[in-house]
Amino acid sequence: MEKYIVAIEIGSSKIRGALGRYDETGVLNVIAVQEEQVQDSVRYGQVRNVEEVANVIDEICRKLENSKAIAGRYIERVYVGLSGRSIGVEKAESTITFAGEDAIGAQIVEELKERIKMERQSEKDIYQIVPVSYYVDNELTIKPVGRVGKSIKGVFSVVDGNVGIKSNINRAVVERLGFVVSDYVVTMLAQADAVLSPEDKQLGCALVDFGAETTTVAIYRESALQSMVTLPMGSRNITRDLVSLNFIEEQAETIKRSVGVVNVSDETPQYTNPHVLERPEIANYIQSRASEIVANVMAQIEFANFKPSDLPSGLFLVGGGARLKGLSELFAEQKMRVSVGTIRGNVRLSDASITAGEAVDVISLLLWAMKDDAAIDSLSPIEEYVDYTPNEPSTEGSDEGVSRIGTLYTDDEIEENEKVNKPQTTNNGNSGNGGNGDKVRKEGAGRKIITHIEKIRKGLEKILVDNLEDKFDDEEKKD
Repeated sequence: MEKYIVAIEIGSSKIRGALGRYDETGVLNVIAVQEEQVQDSVRYGQVRNVEEVANVIDEICRKLENSKAIAGRYIERVYVGLSGRSIGVEKAESTITFAGEDAIGAQIVEELKERIKMERQSEKDIYQIVPVSYYVDNELTIKPVGRVGKSIKGVFSVVDGNVGIKSNINRAVVERLGFVVSDYVVTMLAQADAVLSPEDKQLGCALVDFGAETTTVAIYRESALQSMVTLPMGSRNITRDLVSLNFIEEQAETIKRSVGVVNVSDETPQYTNPHVLERPEIANYIQSRASEIVANVMAQIEFANFKPSDLPSGLFLVGGGARLKGLSELFAEQKMRVSVGTIRGNVRLSDASITAGEAVDVISLLLWAMKDDAAIDSLSPIEEYVDYTPNEPSTEGSDEGVSRIGTLYTDDEIEENEKVNKPQTTNNGNSGNGGNGDKVRKEGAGRKIITHIEKIRKGLEKILVDNLEDKFDDEEKKD
């Protein structure tokens, strides 16, 4: 059976939304990806301006709802990615000792995780508890379920972050827009599952998400998440360095993308728009800041007690900053294998305008949602509507009205019967009937509720008037 899923990724420079469809074959069909730029409303991955972020997400969802593939349906549920500079990993251990030898079941393993939650002395939100290793009677074991022993110890990577990350997203997505959040997903974990192969995780590798204001480093070895830290620096730092050369931010961004990380000694022409500036001077700024970020990434590997040789699968770069020209070569100078991360698995892109390399984050969220056994379709049909207006009195036997509960009406029928003005034209020029988002979430959903209540009120009034008329008729007959 087909299911539709919608994912939202909130970044510091842009917010993305994606609509996908999958079935029992396990193939993800990415129908649409939409994005809108943001500035200062999201800082270091955390929502600061709830109202503005809500408006941007609403606009993105309206565009997704205008896809012809989902005509007649609107978005009700979303998966939301979590990112930000406070998100990281802390190691934790938990042990259970039995009275005697006992068989270890899945519930025992889950109890280890629950004990981690109860024993933690932290105000941070726990997003996920990822197993690193298990020991049964002090013997390392890969699969503890089914083993027999007197004790079991679990070592876990606890992925957590500040409470404000999720609460501010909830204010925008749930309270202001009325969506149901199917799940909050740590974007870095979703990207790791989508980009890294089981062999990469087993041998050892690092995934680096080079974003606008943050750079996240996740280290995998022996098939487990060993470390994750988010640095408060990203590609926007390079852009702002160029702004100091008397460029506006849009111009600086264009220059950064066109020049990239180059060797200062290269013989390159001047940059003359909007004013003359020697290319080596620009390269100096870009290379200095990019080198600083690379040095900090490599330092995190060292802080996690790993050497480059411990990660033979190398570095995988994702995020907008990863597309900066020359960045891979700069990382390669650290004597590590470097690759630009791409989506693995059965993924089809329905729209030629979708570039998988640029939307790794939000497509990864769709792939994560596919694995959710409790997943509920993100879409709901528009046409469902229940009318409680009584029919005219029956001519067969009873004089009492018959409720038409269960009758379905389309929006057009409601508009015609209730003489409601048709919805305004949407931003993309489609009428209300084509722009599902404009009809349903704010205007349509509200109008349906009001119309629904109005029909109930009218129905009750009609029943009351009919009953009073019947009563007067009975009294007149008696007289």
